Amino acid sequence: MTQAREVNVRELIDGNSISSLQIKIIALCTFVTIIDGFDLQALVFVAPVLANDWKIDRLSLGPALASVLVGVMIGALFFGVAADKFGRRKMVLLSIALFAIFSLLTPHANSISELMILRVLTGIGVGGAYPNVAALTSEYIPRRHRSLMVTLMFSGFSMGAVLGGIVSTRLIALYGWHAVFYFGGTIPLLTLPLIAAWLPESLYFLATHGQTGERVDRILLKIEGRSEFHRTRLVVDEKAQSGSPIKELFSSERRGATVLIWLSFFNNLVLLGFLFNWLPLVLRGAGLTLDHAIYGVVALHCGGILGGIWLGWLVDRRGPYQVLPLSFVIGAVLTAAVGMVGSSAELLLYCVLFGAGIFAIGTQFCMYAFAAQFYPPEIRATGVGWATGVGRVGAIAGPVLGGLILSLNMTLPMTFLLASLPALIAALSVFGVGRIVRRFRYSGAESICPDGYAPIRR
Repeated sequence: MTQAREVNVRELIDGNSISSLQIKIIALCTFVTIIDGFDLQALVFVAPVLANDWKIDRLSLGPALASVLVGVMIGALFFGVAADKFGRRKMVLLSIALFAIFSLLTPHANSISELMILRVLTGIGVGGAYPNVAALTSEYIPRRHRSLMVTLMFSGFSMGAVLGGIVSTRLIALYGWHAVFYFGGTIPLLTLPLIAAWLPESLYFLATHGQTGERVDRILLKIEGRSEFHRTRLVVDEKAQSGSPIKELFSSERRGATVLIWLSFFNNLVLLGFLFNWLPLVLRGAGLTLDHAIYGVVALHCGGILGGIWLGWLVDRRGPYQVLPLSFVIGAVLTAAVGMVGSSAELLLYCVLFGAGIFAIGTQFCMYAFAAQFYPPEIRATGVGWATGVGRVGAIAGPVLGGLILSLNMTLPMTFLLASLPALIAALSVFGVGRIVRRFRYSGAESICPDGYAPIRR
């Protein structure tokens, strides 16, 4: 017997255990971040060989390393807003197609300027995927597991970078640096039809756009599994936004928190932009072989995978305002320690890089989950997209500032000490968001953060 009824999306998601459909969504979104991470880091892994092949100084690659981050910024800003209007699923598929195609074209670059253009276009696709996989995962996962699952999904970025480090060394040795980009473009292009077939649209998006029919009924049945549905009408608790989604980020109750969230993204990504783009060259310059320098990057990203999962679990239990500021501070300390260890004790260096990855990269994954839960569904992709986009300005500044520091021939300890300072500003920024939320909460205003991060857990 069929039932014609209304279904509250929040109650449906939060009131049921995680279904096989939701596991599939997490797996697909994680796969997207894995190939994102591979393509974003590809030039980093081939930079020493490429510089030698083109007979240019390694510092000349600084603009090319930063250019992909310009694309990520553009993609995150544009695709986040577009997703709140046209749907998360469409933007994910378009993003994958973009970075796959332009990754395949990258080996055909014959100059730094051509390489920069192709990396910008690749970055647009990479950046466009970020806010949409964050929104999709957040909107399909019960609140009690949301931070863990979103950070687990974003840990795919580090998985892709680890895979890139391992695969790149073999591909470069066997086929040259061109093969790394061919590999990074072919895999997403081949899997795009499968992702299109298996990835559903967000129920929150379908609800806010008044969509019903068999498409919705099939999704509901896979989640609940106990009832039949017929042209079910989806409803959400959140009040519909009548204005521009960008304007809503700066409503009276969100304005200060939005600025501080952007500041935390910006500063931590300054640090990560330096580490991701210059670490292999810095370590090689300190005396490590190319393979061992890449293994240092792998250690960093392995720490990021563990950190994302562990810190996400902690945030679900202790709340973001207790966990994230402290983890930013620890990340800063361990980053500074990388320069102090240097290449004098290689095993210790890998251990410190692993720890820095836990707290620097892992905390950033938690920040994506934090932003996804902070903003309501109707502006969620916009909120995550603009935080990511503004953060990518920091990621662009990271390699540029790193190149400037390296050109000044500073000591290794001073280089990493300076690189660690932005993480301390990020810690203060998240602490400030907590203070703002607490003030609104005590005044009785719950709308600042409707999806679970308004409560300050003591």
